Amino acid sequence: MLNLGNDHSPAKQKSPLIQWLRTTLELENARIQARVRGNHLHILCESDPCPAQLTLLRRLLPALQQTPLTHLLPANHPPIYQLFLYGRRSGQPRPDWGATIHPDQLDQQMAHLNAMLAA
Repeated sequence: MLNLGNDHSPAKQKSPLIQWLRTTLELENARIQARVRGNHLHILCESDPCPAQLTLLRRLLPALQQTPLTHLLPANHPPIYQLFLYGRRSGQPRPDWGATIHPDQLDQQMAHLNAMLAA
């Protein structure tokens, strides 16, 4: 497991991924953590109230289409096949929600998200 840190680390220790997530997700008062397990990237967003799942997906999916994950991870890192995005209220032991993102299916996932938002 590779711990990519969280956004409460000192600025010089924040990974490019954490910095990118902070900007992309636009979460002012939330804590963001990222870990890699094998070829899976786990991202936890924690705040009070819990961050809204659809809002985060609406921000993250298009950003993933624009920015390859290989630019945000350490050099020679194996490819990421799945991302797991979680949201929880501050201080809670378990996420309130979770979403799976497949980097090779971003167009389909964007279409599904847009259909959900339009409903």
